[in-house]
Amino acid sequence: MKKVLSYVVIFNVLFLNLSFFTFQTAKASTPVCFTITAYYSPIENQEYYAHWDIIKEKRMNWQWVAWSGWKPVFAWMIAAPLSKYPLGTKIYIEWVWVGEVADKWSAIVEAWERWYDCDRLDIWMWYWDEWLKKAWTWWKPTVTWYIVDNTTPTSINLNNFKIKNSVTKNFTKNPNYNPIFSKNIWQNSDIKDIEQLHIFLYQLGYYKWNIKTKYNKETVKAIYNFQLDNKIVNSPKNNWAWVWQDETRVLAFQINNTNIIAKNNTPVIWDSNIISNNNVVENDTLKILSNQIQISPDNAKESDVKKIQNIFAEMWLYKGKIDGKYESIKDTLISYQVNKWIISSKNSSEAGYFWGKTTTQLNKDYALVLEKNWDKIEQTKKIEAQLASIKKSVDSRVETHISSIWTPKVWDVGENVRNLQKTLKTLWYFKVADTAIFWETTKNSLIKYQMDKWIIKSKEEDGAWLFWPKTKESLKSELAIILETQLLKEKDLLSYKK
Repeated sequence: MKKVLSYVVIFNVLFLNLSFFTFQTAKASTPVCFTITAYYSPIENQEYYAHWDIIKEKRMNWQWVAWSGWKPVFAWMIAAPLSKYPLGTKIYIEWVWVGEVADKWSAIVEAWERWYDCDRLDIWMWYWDEWLKKAWTWWKPTVTWYIVDNTTPTSINLNNFKIKNSVTKNFTKNPNYNPIFSKNIWQNSDIKDIEQLHIFLYQLGYYKWNIKTKYNKETVKAIYNFQLDNKIVNSPKNNWAWVWQDETRVLAFQINNTNIIAKNNTPVIWDSNIISNNNVVENDTLKILSNQIQISPDNAKESDVKKIQNIFAEMWLYKGKIDGKYESIKDTLISYQVNKWIISSKNSSEAGYFWGKTTTQLNKDYALVLEKNWDKIEQTKKIEAQLASIKKSVDSRVETHISSIWTPKVWDVGENVRNLQKTLKTLWYFKVADTAIFWETTKNSLIKYQMDKWIIKSKEEDGAWLFWPKTKESLKSELAIILETQLLKEKDLLSYKK
């Protein structure tokens, strides 16, 4: 994933409770010096943006939800120079413990490139403006970390991490921000947030009480009926049946984007065929992954398991057979839940259960993957057009330059001879000041080039020092490589050169 810019961070030394893992068991290598930056993924309806709005925020983070292999991002995914740290390399990170190399981009380089004294790393953190605040709480440190064994599990512990809320003074507040689409709301929530929830549910025909009251029985009833009608829950015994929670907020945000309200006191029920311009993929995904799919170790329908296997396979998370067997998908499912912080560890009581928060998170991730598949096609076309344009420009300029040399002979004097001398100097064969005079130094430099490139075998051979077609084509080829590399670097496209 190439990014135009990443949000840079300062990594504080945190003293975490890491009793579940010891540094010795990580089989650490010798210390490695890194210079670290980080970036996050902006989402619709954030309270703040660092670059004015969601469109500019996405642009500053390039694809922002999919790494260079177009797989979904995951917590503490690391971009690194792959020539030194191959995909899958595990790195001990002092304040989160272990991250995994799964990305690259052109600015992430080894030490001594781009004026860095240490190897560069870039870490994807998480979604929403909470992680924007965390990113800006830090800066761009140089630290000493360790490469650990690839079998070491990734693990995270950020309980002691503190955000400096003062950083928001540099941000742009979203004028359309509505807390009901970004917060879980319950009886102890802020009264203003509860009022916003009442207004939204009133507009949809579910809440018919005093809007300015606190969280009450009517609020609970309205939330439950909204979830029941939209098949988020199917019974009052369901988890979260009475709470304004993740999956409910996602659906509410989609409904809000359609600007539909209740008519004749008839409650609004979500129709996945009503698709706003900004949510085509995500709405279609929610139609695929409704809360009707519930998988557990003791109750897993083959058709439901196959659907999840196919989605995980498309997201490059699952490589097994699409056989509908729960045991086949179990480890992948639990790993996904841990990486997305749905559960704290594989020993959690909810590990391996597909419902609620897992459904909500997979809806988001899969929708973004589908959306980025289209973005990838468009971006690839754009890059290919740029590469073709550069190649055309290079060929034209090199042809013009070589043609300007003509066919010089001994004792010729002129700009054509100077151009030949400059060309040989570019390739380190002419090491004195250019004189525009074709004599011994120029002749010997040209002969040395021809012999190195196997154009001639000796200086006595016919064609030695003569600027004939084979010599011209060889120089064209070498000049083209140099010029193309220079232009690709200027456009930050060097990593796309095949």
